[in-house]
Amino acid sequence: MSNTIVMMPPEKTDWRIDPERMAEEMKRRWPQAHIEWTRDSDPASAFDFEWDTEDYHVVGSFGRNGRSLFLSRSTQEDLAAMAVWFRSLVPPSQPLVVWSGSGENCALTPDMTQSDFLRDFK
Repeated sequence: MSNTIVMMPPEKTDWRIDPERMAEEMKRRWPQAHIEWTRDSDPASAFDFEWDTEDYHVVGSFGRNGRSLFLSRSTQEDLAAMAVWFRSLVPPSQPLVVWSGSGENCALTPDMTQSDFLRDFK
């Protein structure tokens, strides 16, 4: 999949994850992840990340605002794993959605499994 995907709250909110914490959580879940801090080179992104899986090269970024996770390359299975993982870091009361550049979308609910995501993301 090379279509850009974004996971974020559907409306304005004060909720956010500190980018440093997000990077730590990502490295804990995917130790092979290479994280590169963008500092001031990208006003929208706090850091870029990438890693290799058995089948693919995952590429994405985390928003400087602490609310948005972008994937520009992944398999559907990697996307599902990342969506469920990201949802687990967010308070259950905070709504999250995932959108693709091709119009696919779904709500990321607190009890969502990877199978649920793959079924609902259309």
